[in-house]
Amino acid sequence: MPQVDKLLLDVYSENIEEYAKNSTDIEFFNSGDDHAQIVLTNIAKYSKKYIHIYSGNLCTDVSNNEEYLKYLRLFLIQGGNIQVLLCEFENGDNPLNKDIYKLFSQFKSNVTVKETKTILQDSNKNTVHFTVADDKSYRLETDTIKKKARCNFNSPETTKLLNKLFEKIFNNSASLKLELNNDTLWN
Repeated sequence: MPQVDKLLLDVYSENIEEYAKNSTDIEFFNSGDDHAQIVLTNIAKYSKKYIHIYSGNLCTDVSNNEEYLKYLRLFLIQGGNIQVLLCEFENGDNPLNKDIYKLFSQFKSNVTVKETKTILQDSNKNTVHFTVADDKSYRLETDTIKKKARCNFNSPETTKLLNKLFEKIFNNSASLKLELNNDTLWN
C-alpha cells in the first residue's frame, strides 16, 4: 500500500506543478500535510514578485519542509519579497529552532514578519490561514488541523480580495521582535 500512496502523491505533485507552471485557472481542493507542502512549494517555485503568508506560527513540518524552503530561498535570491502575518505566534514551538526563520534571517531586507491578534475565521468559525502570490496564486486553508484548503494558480479576483484583507491587517500590526544569533529581526 505505501507504494500506491507514493505513486498517487507523485501524480498529484506532477499535476499541481503543471497547473502552477502554466498559471492554470482551476480551483482545486487539497488536504493533509503532503498536499499542502506540494502546493506551497509550487507557489514559491513559480512566484516572481511577492508572497504574502497569513499563518499561525510557521513552526510546522509543512512550513519547514526542505523543498519548500529551497524554493523560498531561490525566490528571495531572485529579489522576491515575502510578507508574513502570524496570528498564533506564541502557540508555536521555539522559532529559533525552525529553518524557515533561519532562512528569513538571511534575507531581512526582503522579508517582513509581523504579529497580529486578528484571527480570521470562516462562517463556520474555523480558523483560516492563507498564502497569496503575484496577484494570481493562492492557497486558502479553512481547516488548519487537517490542512484542508482551496487553491488556484490563476485567480486574480480571489487573490485581490485576500490581498486586501492581508494588507489591512498587515498595516495595523507590529513587527515581530525575534532574536536569532544575537541579531534582532524585523525590529
